[in-house]
Amino acid sequence: MTPSHRKRLLAGSYLGMVALGTQINTLAVCLVPIARSFEDLTQAQMGLIASISFAGIVAGILVAGPLADRYGMRPFIILGALLVIVGQAAMGLAPTYWLLLAAAVVGGLGAGILDALFSPLVCNICTDTRASALNLLHAFYSIGAVATVAGASWILGCGLSWRFIFPVMTLPAVLCGAVFVLTPVVEAEAERAERQGVGWLISQPLFVILLATMLLVGANELAVAQWVPAYMAGVFGWAEAPAGVVLMGFSIGMAVGRLSASGLARQLRPMVLVSVAAVLCLGCLLVAALSPGAYGSAAAFVLFGLAVATLWPSVLAYTSEHFTRGGATMFSLLAGMGNAGGVIGPAMVGLIADRADLRWGMGAVAVIPAVLLAIFIWRNLADRRRAV
Repeated sequence: MTPSHRKRLLAGSYLGMVALGTQINTLAVCLVPIARSFEDLTQAQMGLIASISFAGIVAGILVAGPLADRYGMRPFIILGALLVIVGQAAMGLAPTYWLLLAAAVVGGLGAGILDALFSPLVCNICTDTRASALNLLHAFYSIGAVATVAGASWILGCGLSWRFIFPVMTLPAVLCGAVFVLTPVVEAEAERAERQGVGWLISQPLFVILLATMLLVGANELAVAQWVPAYMAGVFGWAEAPAGVVLMGFSIGMAVGRLSASGLARQLRPMVLVSVAAVLCLGCLLVAALSPGAYGSAAAFVLFGLAVATLWPSVLAYTSEHFTRGGATMFSLLAGMGNAGGVIGPAMVGLIADRADLRWGMGAVAVIPAVLLAIFIWRNLADRRRAV
């Protein structure tokens, strides 16, 4: 692989992660105005829009990995970009709530295909620096989220409809698809033949535990990300534009956290890094849920973005280091479980909020980083014993 070919593949991957950020975060910013357009939506129905999108993401992830291992990554990356374009454009045009849900599934399916394939592609390109490379790759998701939240909040602040936003946000997916139409992805047949299958992977206790860890990581991150603007609006009465700015701060925190973790991952063991992150996540969630003032909660959400940033890519990198021949199928299983957390997390917050209030819904999320911390401490001790 020539240096220029490698750079094009990395650039396409980064654009794809930006497209993933637009798919997820456009909905988060527009959730309140969408609810106002479709009358009488409950908070549970609002949460269902995000959850159904993540259901599409999970389906795309689980299908893409095995097919890419068999037929190659390139055609499925192009398909994923196309589905994101169609899904996002259709969401902006949907005349009813049910058609909006259908469009969210289509866009989620495309985003899932992209999410499944870029991590193994980058690991194949950067074999000696996987943890650092994956943190950098996933930083572009956060960069896409920042750009999306800033752009969408500005459009809403100008008094334009949320329906205008979704088609505009198809641009990263258009560029990503164009890169991979023009750039081949070369995969060695010998490498494909040596890959570990699903049956072997799920027979390994450590892999099963890491799958469960990804479920919790996804629920932790995505429950908060999807509810930040609605939380600031519902609890403190903020308008959509300033509430969206808090989500932008959260996304900036994630981008800074992942860019920083890309360097820290070269110096610290993954389990040490994520243990510190889990402690910070727990503290931030408690402050966000208990703070009597809006600015205290807003600051906690921004710091939560910084803290949670490294969990997803570092757990992926840790797993790839322990199961080096898992291929795209392994990453599909991991990302599928992470996004399954995105199905569970936002819906959980909405359901608890309907029965109590949003503070209780957000506070309940704090249980997740506490459980993650216990897992990370256990793995850190196990790794130290093995190294002795």
